[in-house]
Parts: sequence; structure tokens; C-alpha cells
Amino acid sequence: MSFWEIIDDIDIDRYLKTMESVSEKDVESVLSKDNIAFNDFFTLISPSAKNYLEQMAQKAMRITRSRFGNTIEMYVPLYVSNVCYNRCVYCGFNVDNKETRYTLSYDEIEREASAIKKMGFDNILIVSGDAPNIVSIEYLSQVVDILKKYFDSVSIEIYPLSEEEYQTLFDHGVDGVAVYQETYLKDVYDKVHLSGKKKDYRWRLETPERAGRAGYREIGIGFLMGLAPWRKDAVYLFHHINYLMKSYWQAKLSVSFPRINPALGGYRPEHPVETWEMSQLMFALRIVFPDIGIVLSTRENAKIRDNLFPICVTKMSAGSKTSPGGYEKSYGDEQFHISDERTPKEIENVVKHKGFDPVWKNWDKVLDEKK
Repeated sequence: MSFWEIIDDIDIDRYLKTMESVSEKDVESVLSKDNIAFNDFFTLISPSAKNYLEQMAQKAMRITRSRFGNTIEMYVPLYVSNVCYNRCVYCGFNVDNKETRYTLSYDEIEREASAIKKMGFDNILIVSGDAPNIVSIEYLSQVVDILKKYFDSVSIEIYPLSEEEYQTLFDHGVDGVAVYQETYLKDVYDKVHLSGKKKDYRWRLETPERAGRAGYREIGIGFLMGLAPWRKDAVYLFHHINYLMKSYWQAKLSVSFPRINPALGGYRPEHPVETWEMSQLMFALRIVFPDIGIVLSTRENAKIRDNLFPICVTKMSAGSKTSPGGYEKSYGDEQFHISDERTPKEIENVVKHKGFDPVWKNWDKVLDEKK
């Protein structure tokens, strides 16, 4: 049974009513417990829990330190192409946007990889638009072969693939996949995805499962904050995490919290999410799911990232570029504007100053016996 067969049975109205009925005493009761139950999540994201963010942060920080120590994993995205055939109203890569489209050649990828390696990274994320005839599996396989010469860990955040395609890239050395549902609310999803393969809600929803069956060691999920009321999406995210942890327990599960940033096309979110709301969700997830990874990207500004990473974050990007290339040379327009423009070295210094150890490499080749 896939998550697609489960999601329709989730009674969102019942969960919303439950959250509205939560009292401050209920929140205090949950925060005082040593053994947190899964259903405590809805108490922690309720409106009443807003007044307990400091207590939630303290509990989340204790859990994070006990599970992950004082390490922060560092990664960087490499956009290989901004060619895309989807019409997503919120995205700079929207096919309707008049922008400079570009796909990196193998020689350009080699130069970008060399430039990124000199920054200290050993963990890279391949990002592309949705154009399978240009960013094909054959192209991606060659890209991975090049990057594996420089980096021990290569992950992908591209268009959803079939299980066989995920297996092909896994065999070439890809170990992680990130795919965000954008929103779990089907009516909203249909409204913001006007055309293209991405309009297929089910195909995207079942993507983590196909990657899980292909043996990926890390699976990243999340929703784009701002498209729909965040508590509604959070209910579905909770159930999605629960399902994936039970079904693909061999994989490490991580969650990202992307908020909509300014991009070409000028989309403005209908349900903007405040920093305290994003923080409430992050703290609640850490308390209820103590072993999941929590990722915070350069979409957020330096102040927000510096305040949040010591509490519950396990993985951060640094020095990110959201256009094709961008490290040795920028070749096209960006997907969205980043908010934290510090160099990797500057971020490393902040992480160390706060008493944490930046980890540029998250695992060792020798541990990957299957490859």
C-alpha cells in the first residue's frame, strides 16, 4: 500500500478541530513528558503552543544534541540546468518566464566541481529543472561520474524518476534524493501547477517510495511553505514521515522547510509563513521524531539560520547559487533569490564560534559496501 492510498483517509478537519481545542495546560503537559507520543505532534503545532516556543526550543535542542552531538553537516547545491517544461506559478524556472535557459556541459560541470571542492565541500546536491529530454538519465549518469571524482556524497533534487531510473543513478553513485510535494492539498496543488509532468500529483507523491525501493540511503521531503495554510500541510507531512519511516526504515529521512522566496514571475504566497510558525513546526518535528534530519537552506537569512541551527538543524547549505553553475561561472538565470549570501568560510566560522563542528563529509566510501 502506497501513501497515495492512505492520504485520502486523513480527516484533516478532525485534526484542525483537535488543534483548536488544545489548551495551554495540554501543551505544558506534553512538554513535561519524557516519553512523547506521536499524536503529541498536533498539540505542539496547535495555536496554543505559540506561547511555548522557548520551552519547545529548549526541549528540541536537548534532543538534537543527544542524538546528533554538536555536528552540522554542510552541503552545497549545483544547478546543472534551468530548462523546465512545467508551469508552476511560484517558480523562477516556470516555462512561461522569459529567462536565459542553460544546461551545463560536461566540461563546465568539471570546472564547477573543481571550484566547489576548493571551498571544502564533500557533499553536493545536483539540482535541475524538469526537462527529461535535455537533462536525461544518460546526461545525469555522466554528471554523477564526474562529480564522484570530487565528492564522496552526491544527492539529487531533480524531477521525479521511475524506480528503474533511480536505480541507474544509484548504481552510478547517487546516495540521496530530495523531493518536495510543494503542497499536500490536492486542490491547491492543482491550482499552482498549471501544466507539465509536475501536474501529476500522484506521480510526485509516490516519488520517495520509488527512491526507497531503489535503495537510496537518504530521502528528503517537505512542503513549500506559503502555498497553503501551514498547519494543514503539516498534518499530511506528519503522516508522510510516519509512513516512510515504517516502510523504508533503512533510509535516513530528512525534512526541509523551504519558504517561498522572490523569483522571476513575481509570485506572492497566499499564505505567507512567519518565522515563528516555521520554528514551531521545526521544533515540534524534532520533539516527536528525534532521529530525522532537519535541513535549513540559504533561502533563510543569516540571522534566522544562526538562531535556528543550534536548536534542531542537522544539515545546512552554504554559499549556494541557484542558477546553472554559479561557482566558477554563472550561466543562466536563478530559480529564486537566496537570503544568506555569506561564503562557506564565513558560515563555517559562525558554526565553530557557537561551539559546533561543521562536517563537510557525511559518510565514507568504505561504508558503502553495495557500491
